[in-house]
Parts: sequence; structure tokens; C-alpha cells
Amino acid sequence: MFTSIKFKKALKRTLLFTLLLFIVGSCKNNEQTSEKPLITVSILPQKFFVEKIAGDQFAVEVMIPPGASPASYEPTPNQIINLNASDLYLEIGYIAFEINWINKLQAEHPEVQFIDTSKGVVLMENNNEDGHGHDHGPVEPHIWTSPKNVRIIASNMASALSKKDPSQQELYQKNLEKFLLEIDSADRVIQELLQKIENRSFIIYHPALTYFARDYNLVQIPLEFEGKEPSVKYIQHVIDLAKANNTRVILVQAQFNQDEAITLEKEISGKIIPIDPLAYDWTREMIHIATQLSENL
Repeated sequence: MFTSIKFKKALKRTLLFTLLLFIVGSCKNNEQTSEKPLITVSILPQKFFVEKIAGDQFAVEVMIPPGASPASYEPTPNQIINLNASDLYLEIGYIAFEINWINKLQAEHPEVQFIDTSKGVVLMENNNEDGHGHDHGPVEPHIWTSPKNVRIIASNMASALSKKDPSQQELYQKNLEKFLLEIDSADRVIQELLQKIENRSFIIYHPALTYFARDYNLVQIPLEFEGKEPSVKYIQHVIDLAKANNTRVILVQAQFNQDEAITLEKEISGKIIPIDPLAYDWTREMIHIATQLSENL
């Protein structure tokens, strides 16, 4: 009788354990089926753009993490493997990371749809005469620093989302229209901030504001190109240029070494101003950059 009781208790525990496994498995299956479809992008501002348009319809993964440079970042093995879960990869267009990796990622994941959202953007050529013998390709890649360009990028994103998820096309179009109004508002604020400044040249460590400078009639003087440190000769050239034009503002991104900028700051009695064109909140950062320039140029 004692053995029978033990057997019944053991059987009961086994049944309970089996039931728990079934419940946990069901929960996991429900979680998997309720997960949002995934979009992968290269840089943080793209995540901002996608979420403005898609709302909460998609989850968004960013390949290049905060603080990393698109000129030198390499995806981790986990990122390469996990890309398989994405429905779409939305490219920004011409950054070094994509030039180096997109073809490899496509070959590794032929089931993922890769879309270049730069189509229609009026591209600028890279200035290969950088003073220290570096060739950086034909296209200036930082297209997202121009509100005019972001209008085009956002429209391309909305089109891609609508094709991928036609049932929510009306939502994506409505959100796009709201975001375009936000972009236009930021553009007006930036124009008002910059229209009255007299000295329109600034130094920047990495030349990320080429399109921004074009749109707002500014002169960008870069210290380095594609992550390569400038030569002593080129730094002296920038010092001479800054003194001749009374240029004092030095913009520095968090992703890059600041030693040369600090040296330059002392030589020209300048002012280093931190910026982050790769920040998630694109609207706030573009207005922040314009504000800093308007207050210090």
C-alpha cells in the first residue's frame, strides 16, 4: 500500500510537470506568434525615421551601435546570424559599413529584402583632395544630415513598408505626412537660426555635415576623412585656413578621437562643441547643431 501511494504521488508530479511544460511551450509559441515583424537598419537616425512612419507595427534593429563609427564598424557574428529574422533591411545608401558589408549580408541572407532608401537623393561628390592622400570614393555618404534628403529617405521608407505590409498602407502614409511636416518645421527653424550669421565657416573633425553645409550655405572644413587621422602637414593647413578666415568653431563627434581637435583649439583659440549626427533623435540633433553654430560662429 505504501508503494502504491508513492507511485501515485510520483505519477501526479510527472503529470504536473508535463502540464507545466505544455503551458510554458504554449506561452512561448504565443510570444513567437505575437512578436512584431523586424526591420534592420544601419544607423540610429534610420530607426527614428522608421518608427515615425511605422509606429508600433515593426520592431527595429540597428546594426551600428551608439558610439561606433560607420567608417570602421564590423557586425558581430550574432548580428549576422540574427539578421535572418528581419523582413527588411533598409540601407541608408553609401556609408562605408554598407559598402563593405551589404553584399556579404545579402549573400548570407537571400531571404531578406534589402532596400536602398537613398534613391532620388541628389548626391554630392567626395572631395578626394583631403591634404593627406586618401581616396574615399565618389559619393559623400552623410545624406541624412539634410532635411531635404530626409524627406526623400522617409518617402522611400514609407513605400517599402507599404509594399511589405499593404494592409497598413493608409497608416504609413498618414504617419509619413506627419513626419514630413516635422521635417519641414525643423528645416524652417534651422534656416532662421543660421540666416543672420556672418562668419559661415566651421571646422569639423569628421566631415559629416557636407549636405547640411550645402543646404544652409555654410563652409565645412574637415580634419579627417573615413576614420583616418590627419597628417601634421594637413593640420597646419587647417590652422592657417582658420586664422585667415577667423574660424573658431570646432565640431567634434563622440565617435572619433579628439586629440587633433584639442591641439587645433589651442592653436586658433577656438571652441570645441560636441555634436552627434548619429544620434537617435534626428530632429533634436539637427536643431542642436544649428543652435550651436548660430551661437558660436
